[in-house]
Amino acid sequence: RSVFRQLRTQGINVRSGPVRVSYVSVSAAQPQLAFAISRRFGNAVARNRARRRLRAAFGSAWAASPTAPAGAYLVMADRAVLTAPYSGLEHAVRSCLTKVEQRVAARAGQVVAP
Repeated sequence: RSVFRQLRTQGINVRSGPVRVSYVSVSAAQPQLAFAISRRFGNAVARNRARRRLRAAFGSAWAASPTAPAGAYLVMADRAVLTAPYSGLEHAVRSCLTKVEQRVAARAGQVVAP
């Protein structure tokens, strides 16, 4: 619960396409993922399918972004993740990770090349 409270109050929020990500730094070697997909999103089948697609896209984007910060990530999505091509979804997640990395560096006073 404390991590969710930190995500809400201190989190870095970014968006790319149908994917929104909130990030907060916590001591963890691997990213901690949580998904916020409400019942308004659709039935259980649609929500689970969205979670599976986002988890897979985040895993491959994380592997392709070795400098992305480890921490807690809250991933939210629009219904478009159900129909978006996987490559577009992966690109959106990778873009969110890049934006998070840039904002973390900006908070620390560092410069990150785009």
